[in-house]
Amino acid sequence: MKTQPTPWQAPVLDETGLPLSPNDVLELARQHPAYPNLDAVVQFEDAPIQNKTTLFQGIAHLLEGASSGDLSQLYVTPTGGTGINGHSVFIAGHDDNKIQRHWLGNRLRHVGLIPSSAIVLNLFVGHRMYRSLEIINDFCEQAGATPLPLGAHIENRLAYLVGSEFQATMLAGLPTRLVDFALYLLDEGLSMPLTRILYAGDCIRQVQASILQRAFPKADMVSIFGSAESGIWAYHLPDDPKDVFHFDPRMMHLEIINPEKDGSGEMVLTNLVRRRFPLLRYHTGDRVMWVARGAEKSSFKMLGRIASSFAIGENYMDLNSLAPYLEGLLAFQLVLSQESRGDLLELRVVPPEGWHEDQLSQWEKKIGNFMEKEELLVGSRLEFRRCTMAQLERSPTSDKVIPIMDRR
Repeated sequence: MKTQPTPWQAPVLDETGLPLSPNDVLELARQHPAYPNLDAVVQFEDAPIQNKTTLFQGIAHLLEGASSGDLSQLYVTPTGGTGINGHSVFIAGHDDNKIQRHWLGNRLRHVGLIPSSAIVLNLFVGHRMYRSLEIINDFCEQAGATPLPLGAHIENRLAYLVGSEFQATMLAGLPTRLVDFALYLLDEGLSMPLTRILYAGDCIRQVQASILQRAFPKADMVSIFGSAESGIWAYHLPDDPKDVFHFDPRMMHLEIINPEKDGSGEMVLTNLVRRRFPLLRYHTGDRVMWVARGAEKSSFKMLGRIASSFAIGENYMDLNSLAPYLEGLLAFQLVLSQESRGDLLELRVVPPEGWHEDQLSQWEKKIGNFMEKEELLVGSRLEFRRCTMAQLERSPTSDKVIPIMDRR
């Protein structure tokens, strides 16, 4: 098989190779087989915006003609965490990945996000090439902390026993996994003297935060943010307003496109570290707005995912319109299927503790009346299903609850 030319030996653009400028990244992408049709692009601002489809077309083209030598020293990780396609992967160079982690690790250590004295019960995911468990272990070690890498699928009872044996002071995982562990401790009348909780992978909802605060009353909450395509690059501290994240603009170039009047818009990223597989103007699918901008530290507010709407019956429905009704739930999942007479919307819900049958019935009636009033269910049917956290379907790679499942 003939090997396609690849930019695996990307040129170092200054003495250290860092930081790159957005135009440096454009020049790397122009040489890269995964970014065709950039020959006429001179300025960064004129480069076309990429998405998952265009990126993975480029990766497929690169892998199709690659030899084993071309595929050495790669960092490979699945992407599309809320989807069900388990074989979509993104690649980066080991060196680039290590540089970015070290850069952010220094910042996390400086701001004290992971205390050096922490003993961290790590319940993140580490299977099917998904590597959030490994990433958190890495940051713990860079901070001088001690990770206890149990993974997301460990039994709650064993997680408690290990955490107690090693006197864990910090807990880390997806919000839904952390809530599941917290509910186990509350149900069993157990406690752990944690001082910090690290969540990532999903935004945390107020009802989830309340459960964690009940189970761990002395723990504050922190978070990190990133993806397979961008790497981890932003962080949230205990005293920050909800969903506000900070980052070093020398490591990541953030654009907000198609802004609304309030300044909110769509996030587009250019990674200023990764050279072996450049990330050029990548549309993440997130809505954000600026909070502060500086030379070495900038901040943004995460407003949610853009891909949160779906067609049903004769209408489109957006999760934002349902948000006031879903906020009180521990978790939810919308499943779309087709019946002989039209579409079926199954709303799976995990109610919080203390909700009695009357409250559940009233809530179902309230959200049903809203959909009927807005004529959202014309030609379709709504059905409620009350579930436990374990009964919700999750991504096989990231273990995240899939918010919308379309089976039509």
